[in-house]
Amino acid sequence: MTHIPHRVPQDPAERLMVEIPTGFDALLTTQPGLALEWRLATREIFESLNLDDLPRHEVVYAEIPGRSGTLMLQGGEFLANL
Repeated sequence: MTHIPHRVPQDPAERLMVEIPTGFDALLTTQPGLALEWRLATREIFESLNLDDLPRHEVVYAEIPGRSGTLMLQGGEFLANL
């Protein structure tokens, strides 16, 4: 499992790379206290973002060599002129 973020990253790029643990749904039932810690920590990060400043990209699903499973990846940008 990845580590729980305990601070809002100062670098905006780091805020866009927030890891969410695999099997979060299971965590809700097996370790609700830990799930709550994750939810509160990530909420603080997400709420710190200015949505008007974020780029908008499609989400694509693909495999990456050396990583297991299908992952959500950043696709092409859209609505860049808003």
